[in-house]
Formats: sequence, structure tokens, C-alpha cells
Amino acid sequence: MCNLKLPLLAILFLLPLITDATSAADALSVPGKIDSGIEVQTTPVELKPHQRQFRTYGEAEAFQTSTIASRIAATVTEVTAIFEPGVFVKKGALLLRLDKTDYQAQLSNALSTQAVAELELLQQQAASESAREDWFSNNSTPPPALAIQEPQLKAARARLESARDQVIRAKADLQSAEIRAPFSGWIIRRNTSEGDWVSMGSSLGYLVSADQVRIKLTLSQEHADLLGFTKLEQVNIALSSGRDHSRESAWNSKGLALAPIIDKESRQVNAYTVFHQPFKAQPPLRPGTFVSAQITFGDFLPLYAIPESSLTQRGTFFILEQGQLKEISAQINYRSHGYAFIPPPENILTGDTLQVVTQDIEQLWEGAPAYQGHSASLADVSGDQHE
Repeated sequence: MCNLKLPLLAILFLLPLITDATSAADALSVPGKIDSGIEVQTTPVELKPHQRQFRTYGEAEAFQTSTIASRIAATVTEVTAIFEPGVFVKKGALLLRLDKTDYQAQLSNALSTQAVAELELLQQQAASESAREDWFSNNSTPPPALAIQEPQLKAARARLESARDQVIRAKADLQSAEIRAPFSGWIIRRNTSEGDWVSMGSSLGYLVSADQVRIKLTLSQEHADLLGFTKLEQVNIALSSGRDHSRESAWNSKGLALAPIIDKESRQVNAYTVFHQPFKAQPPLRPGTFVSAQITFGDFLPLYAIPESSLTQRGTFFILEQGQLKEISAQINYRSHGYAFIPPPENILTGDTLQVVTQDIEQLWEGAPAYQGHSASLADVSGDQHE
């Protein structure tokens, strides 16, 4: 009997130990099964001052363009060396000459007509004065206009005025035989050569200004409405070439003008800014360049930059706070570069840094117990650990 009791006592003593070991093995065999809740991936987001900003695209345009045209009909007698595509010319520089023989003759005729008209006016003034004296020598009443040749005097004055206008016109035509640059800029095109006959209004070439370019940008109606509440002269515009917004800005401008109407073709709002001395910039900002524009405006406000991928379809996001998930309504101030900028939420206990949940956001719920999982990052490589 004693021999049977000894094995029974041994079994009763070892049974609790076997049960504990089995439970521990089960716990180890199920990864992530711990009492702290759901494992979530988070990213720290700090409260920082931000200005409103958004990105758009556009094109650089010449601020001034001019078609070099002839004001008279004549033969081209000389094309100067600077009237070539790619050449910079100063305002008033001579580009080409036209045959002015006929216009010199017209000026001579106009001057002759003017001289005759001046003589006729002097003669008529003398005749009118003589008629006035004769009238008053025999009459005490005021003379009628015909008696003192008043109509003839007015006609002589009108002929002289017309002759003077003809002289002015003839001088202008003669001066138009020398075609000069209307402003400083670059010759883009030349359409004529020596010996060509050009008529009045013929296009001889094309000139664009060099001192500034106008940037035409396309804005959504939402962005245009945002700009409507700020001082447009204080808007900052950082420009880079092409549509790759990852490039560093090459040119900077300040001040913006909004078109008052919506473009019928694009259904967008056009905005304009001016960049000065574009050809002296490094690199030069040439007309026709497609640009990407970062527009920054408004006061600096304390905001959180929440990744848009962290927003739920309900317009909320989750943060990890004291071991629990908290769902927050995203009161978005503006969006830019894949981030939603929001003001500080109410009833937050974690200070100026939020642990924003970045994965499986549609499967989470308010108040769920959770802990921050390990995620590979540059901070981890350097030895930092997220709690």
C-alpha cells in the first residue's frame, strides 16, 4: 500500500509544473500575443509653425512682344547686322531701312503746299483788314461777315492747317523708312531681306522684351478662393523648371494677380506673377519655359502635418495615447505635398507631438488598447528605439 502512495504523490507534485510549462509554450508559439492590445505602426508628428502653401504649374511668357511691321509701302534697301534671330537689341536701335525717295518727294510737296497756304493766309488777312477799314469809314453799324471777307479768311486758315498736317504726315512717313526697335529685347524672327517689297502693315520680324517675363499659372477654384483672403502682393512664389516639384527652386518672385474670371477652356483660374531680369538669372528663365510653382502665403500658424495616407474615409485619424487609440476628426486647414495640415486637436494629453497611426487605419476603433510596434527607420539604424 505504501508503495502505491509514493508514485501518486509524485504525480500530484509534478502536475502543476507541467501545466505552467505548457501555458508558457503556448504563449511563445503565438507571435504578438501579449496583454497590451493591438500592435500599431506610428509616426511622430510635431506641432510646428506653417504657412499655407500649395503647388501648381504654369508657363513663362514674354512680358512684351512686338511684331516689327512697316508703316509705309516701299522696298527694303538695308538690313542691319543686329536684325537677326537671337540678337539682343536696345530700344531705338536701327533694324532696317526702306527706300525713302517717294517720301522725300512727298515731304517737299507738303512743305511747298504749306508755304503757299501761309502766303494766301497773309494776303487774305490783309484783304479782310482793308475791307473792315472801308466799312467803318462809311458805316457806323457792325459789318456783315461777307463785307469784311470773314468766310474767305476762315478758308485760308483751314487750308494752312491742312497743309501743316500734310507736312507732319510726310515727315512721319519719311521717318518710318528707318525701322527701329520699340523696346529693348531679343530678336526672335526676321521675315524680310534686302530688295523685298513690303506693303503697309507687313510683318518684318518679331521682338520679345528682355527686362522681365510674366509667369502664367493655373489654379483650381479652391486655391483661388484661398488666395482671395490674403494680400496678393505678399504672396511668395518659388519656381522650378518643368513639372518635377522635387527640384530645388531656381527662381523666386513675389506678388500675384488673379484673373477675375474662370478660363473657359481649362475651367481654372489664371494667376500671374512677374520675374525681373530673367536672362541674367542662373539659369536664365526664358519665355516658353514650363514651370512648377510653390505658392506660400498667409500668417504662420501652429499646425500638425498629418500624412494623408493616415486619414480614414470618415475624415479622421488615430493617435496612440497612453496605451489606447484615440480617433480625432481632421479639421484640415489645407493640403500640400501629401500632407493635411490641421490645428491642435482638443483634449490631447501627449503635448506637442502626436503618435499618428499609419497602417490598417480602417480596421481600428476608438479606445482600443494598443502598443507601438517596431518599424525599421533611420532612427532605428542609429540605435534609437520608439517606445
